[in-house]
Amino acid sequence: MSNVPFLIVWAMGYAFTWISAWFGGMALSQLLIQQNIMVDSPFFWLVLAAGGVGLFLSTIQIVLVERGLKQRMRGWLPTSMAGWGLSALLLNILITMPSFGSSLGGLSPTQSLTVFFASFLLPPAITQFFWLRRRVKSAWLWVIAAVVSAALFVLPFAWTSNFTNDQFLLPIMVMGAAGLLHALVSGSIMRHLWTQPLEKDKHEKAKSALSDADYSRLELHDENNDIDEDDDLVMEHETVQRR
Repeated sequence: MSNVPFLIVWAMGYAFTWISAWFGGMALSQLLIQQNIMVDSPFFWLVLAAGGVGLFLSTIQIVLVERGLKQRMRGWLPTSMAGWGLSALLLNILITMPSFGSSLGGLSPTQSLTVFFASFLLPPAITQFFWLRRRVKSAWLWVIAAVVSAALFVLPFAWTSNFTNDQFLLPIMVMGAAGLLHALVSGSIMRHLWTQPLEKDKHEKAKSALSDADYSRLELHDENNDIDEDDDLVMEHETVQRR
């Protein structure tokens, strides 16, 4: 799959994931309220958000890399979900720390959101980095992509003065735009990583090419020897006939 179709499908999947996460969370919240069930634990919502978003994004990544780039992604899903679990745990720890809240108090809303989403996106990127580093060159770019994605992800929120006024159209626009920005960075890096061969692969290919060349020269040498032997037999036969 070429670069543009790959990024288009990747972006559509990311936008759908983030829009679904927003409306899914809102629907579940309303359902619990209607049932008079109060969930005060932030960890519950963090696990739900990380698990849902992580499962969707990891599945999209697996399908597109395997079908679009023809690369095996075995082990990617459990590695990713472990990272998303760490995201929920990390954010729960940070949220419950008074010092973290006071630190964010000195930041602008955009900066606070950037810190939040960086803490959300970095843990899975780090666990995925350890999976990628054995398979691609410059796997560290995937971690950098997570940081850049977090910074870009909050831009649509910063451009919107009141995110909750419109309960339908505005969330779709904001979450969709944030998902597209996230996808633009992550999709470009993912495709770049898998289209850059490892150094050892280059050496193996060079060895293979050298071996093929040596084999061709050996075959040519054998053919020349066979021709020389045939000429010797012909000359010997002619000599016998003359006698």
